[in-house]
Amino acid sequence: MLLNSFLWKAAKSYDQISHNEAMSSIKDINIQAYKYLDKIPKKAWCRYAFAKEIKCDHVTNNFTESFNSWVGDLRGKPILTLVEGLRRKFMKKMHKRYQKGCILTNRITPKFAEKLKKITQASRHCTLNMASEDTFEVGDMDRSFIVNLNQRTCDCGAFQLVGIPCKHAALGIIYKREKLEDYCDQWFSKDIYLKAYASMIHPISHEKRWPPMDEITPKFVLPPPLRRAPGKPRVNRRREADEGPSSQPKRSSTLKCGNCGQFGHNMRTCQRAPVQRKNPAYTHAQQVSSYTHLYKLNVLS
Repeated sequence: MLLNSFLWKAAKSYDQISHNEAMSSIKDINIQAYKYLDKIPKKAWCRYAFAKEIKCDHVTNNFTESFNSWVGDLRGKPILTLVEGLRRKFMKKMHKRYQKGCILTNRITPKFAEKLKKITQASRHCTLNMASEDTFEVGDMDRSFIVNLNQRTCDCGAFQLVGIPCKHAALGIIYKREKLEDYCDQWFSKDIYLKAYASMIHPISHEKRWPPMDEITPKFVLPPPLRRAPGKPRVNRRREADEGPSSQPKRSSTLKCGNCGQFGHNMRTCQRAPVQRKNPAYTHAQQVSSYTHLYKLNVLS
């Protein structure tokens, strides 16, 4: 459990110093785990090594997992039904997002406006030491960070990586009585949001209304060979280690042994001697036979 905690700390660190500290702790706990992680390119799993231009700090595959959950039952449909279902879902989603963007009143999108509120609250626990109008030193617990608002950088690494002010930069912006929205990257603005969803996915009429294609010789294309992976296909996305539990009610997973009747294990791991049980189907057949015999005796008598 401790190793898992340091693993996520190493992956989610915004600066190399914090990453190296977490990796050093992993090395002390398990040298083999350290060597395994050290061989993987940093840009594939470490936040601090991500390209600063993409303005994204996600380190999990929740995008694909959420998409699979959003698709839902369409995944098990035939290919044409799947494609048509996805087209309609995307068509409605694009239009819904565009309508949402048209009524936005803030300069940035609601999701990042909510993030800025949380960042503002977190900045109250920091201390500010001004060096100039746009450069200052911020104390955060036992560490200090240098912030440059002109360059939009902070020693913690979050400001330049995500594209929105971190709590250290937010403290200086608030001190200057300026808006945090003015220091957010353009990718989180209302204008870019509208451009992203301005295009339309065109509707398609029923196939009976399609133009004739008699001049095209039909060709039969066989599907590729299907190789099913072992185990049951996963439906829900994988949750992060530090993510809260699901809001959906969880089914009880208490085991009951079919041998001794006790809870907490099953027949395969039961430590007691096997109990000889009668075959339920055979017993039922015997009962039916005896009832039939008694019925015939009553009728004949």
